[in-house]
Amino acid sequence: MEHEIAEMERRRHEAMSRACEIPRPTFVARKNPGSGWGVDILWPDGETEVIKGFITEHDAAKWIAEHSRALQEIRTTSHPKRPRDLSRRR
Repeated sequence: MEHEIAEMERRRHEAMSRACEIPRPTFVARKNPGSGWGVDILWPDGETEVIKGFITEHDAAKWIAEHSRALQEIRTTSHPKRPRDLSRRR
């Protein structure tokens, strides 16, 4: 019994270690020159994608909160490449 528990703990630790190693994008709300806000998505491969058209910083931050997890999961679990349709989904 103790051996089985130790083995389960080892597997859990290995899974958590792998999860921490998965490169994830960074999301940044940024003030546009002039007026409005945008969201920069900085992908681990060095590319940057921009979502434009937010009126306030709060709107940009809300978009990040609603979409960042889904975009990370799309890239890291179901498809090795980043999604290309990053239109503002509401």
